[in-house]
Amino acid sequence: MPDLPPVGATGAVCYTQIMRQVEDMIEKVALVKDGFRPIRELANHFLAGHPEDEALALAHALSRSEVHRARMMATILLGRLSVTRPEAVDFLRSDVSHDPDWRTQEMLAMAFDT
Repeated sequence: MPDLPPVGATGAVCYTQIMRQVEDMIEKVALVKDGFRPIRELANHFLAGHPEDEALALAHALSRSEVHRARMMATILLGRLSVTRPEAVDFLRSDVSHDPDWRTQEMLAMAFDT
């Protein structure tokens, strides 16, 4: 499983900030009762306002959650990032494709839709 981007002076993502975002995002997606649309909208909103490195780090962290909706969010983020980030495709193939939850698998099927 790939690690989070390194923290450093080169503008890399701050681990504490990512973990705060992970907690916030899990709280938001946990409130979703039914359907995929709200999770897709949250992912699109996050991507519109954050750099790719931050979105990739968030996706990796969310993919480790026990909350299936968080893993669904990670899947959508990775699918959107896969256009410019080959490591996102690798992660989808190596990790997300083995997720036991059918909803995450369904999100994987939709991950490349725009």
